[in-house]
Amino acid sequence: MLGDIKAGKADIAAAGLTIVQQRKQQMRFAPAYHEIREQLVYHSDHRRPKSSMI
Repeated sequence: MLGDIKAGKADIAAAGLTIVQQRKQQMRFAPAYHEIREQLVYHSDHRRPKSSMI
């Protein structure tokens, strides 16, 4: 979806995306219409991940 906007195949998109600095440098975001709360889920028998890889 974001690739289509960058390629000029789309003018607007709506999705539950996290606004991170890298994305803000590539496109403009409108005010949120819905709040999404991210959660990192992992198996407790394994080590905790160092990042969520956003």
